[in-house]
Amino acid sequence: MLKRGERIELSVDLDSTVQRRFARAMFVLGGLTLGNGIVFASLTYREQGRALDFLARQKQQNVDTKDLSKYERAVRRRDSFRISTGLSLVTSAMVFVTALLMHELDRPSSSETQRRGDPSPSSAPIAQRLRLTPQVELAPYGLAQVGSSLSLTF
Repeated sequence: MLKRGERIELSVDLDSTVQRRFARAMFVLGGLTLGNGIVFASLTYREQGRALDFLARQKQQNVDTKDLSKYERAVRRRDSFRISTGLSLVTSAMVFVTALLMHELDRPSSSETQRRGDPSPSSAPIAQRLRLTPQVELAPYGLAQVGSSLSLTF
């Protein structure tokens, strides 16, 4: 019996849903793509430095074709690394936002909450977990929009 002012700590093991585990994996993927973007940004910075070194040398002395070809190569690489940096950072942001939404919008139902040893919903055949819902929307002047939605229970 719990008395007034008394405190009891309970330890409960809660199973994660498939959606929550997938969201965690996407957080890791987002971190990897962020790291990839940082690597590409540092490579962009390095190639920009090489190009600026050439321009500084060019102002002080004549340069040969070998140096000019190195400069042009540095500019091309800088531009490609810059594009890769942008793509990596945008991808990372998109993956992080998707993972956050999946994590926060995960609302396990009581049917998904199972005791240990019971079969999980994902062990059911896919035909039982797949649902196709037809949709018809009537619009003015006798027009109709027809579509469907497809859902899969994890």
